[in-house]
Amino acid sequence: ALGAIALRLWSRPRSRSVVLYLLVVLLLAVASFVPGADDAALARLDRNAFDAQMQVLRESWPHPIAEDVVLVGIDEGSEEIFIEPLALWHRHFARLLGALGEARPRAVGVDIVPPERSYDDIVPGYDLALFRAIRDLRQKTAVVFALTVDREGRAARVHPTFLRVIGEDGLGVDQQLQDPDSVNRRFSEAELGKSKPVKTLAGQMLRGVGIVPQAGYIDYSVGPRVEYIPMQDVIAWAERGEKARLEKAFAGRMVIVGYVMKRADRWELPVQLIDIDPGRAD
Repeated sequence: ALGAIALRLWSRPRSRSVVLYLLVVLLLAVASFVPGADDAALARLDRNAFDAQMQVLRESWPHPIAEDVVLVGIDEGSEEIFIEPLALWHRHFARLLGALGEARPRAVGVDIVPPERSYDDIVPGYDLALFRAIRDLRQKTAVVFALTVDREGRAARVHPTFLRVIGEDGLGVDQQLQDPDSVNRRFSEAELGKSKPVKTLAGQMLRGVGIVPQAGYIDYSVGPRVEYIPMQDVIAWAERGEKARLEKAFAGRMVIVGYVMKRADRWELPVQLIDIDPGRAD
């Protein structure tokens, strides 16, 4: 009898659709509890669908925002102008932070790991110049420096004086949550920290302006193509007294300072945000 009833239900298109729908829901529910489900076919399909959605939205229905994040880039041109080894760029970074301070941005995130040792024995006065620039900028806006970690999750050492000047609220981990295919689609400090939540560079910048960071998928359809202002240009504007130009570029905006060199490590993203390596999503 049960077999006959099931056969009659299956013969009706509407009933068959309901059964198939319930079957799909059941399979998805089961798959979510399977160990290693992130590597399963359904999980890969879900990730591919998200990537395709972001690409279509960004190309066809982008969501512009009035005060987008502005990037100050350290590029190959920076290395041509600032000829010292990068570890000795203290004065250059001090000049950059001073220039940004003139524009009063909403917050500044420096995706450069603070030094773990002093270089005053090599060039006296280098440390002090950077200390003063950080202190002065912090009096005007929120400032966060990147803090890197090793493979075991231990934070890199930071010179004690830098740590005092920057403060604990001025450090954020430079890591991102990655899916099994190494692509960054979601933001979650709790999940990134595994055993306990971590405070990321982006999260600390948000806290610095009074915003509580929320976990979830990242909407890559928001904002235009990322363009950057070279670090050396920002310094030159300040030295030429072009305060209006600095304010037009940075006033009231979230500013990120970071490397845009082709050899620099970058995170894999569902879409290409910046034109450094054509055809690569970064």
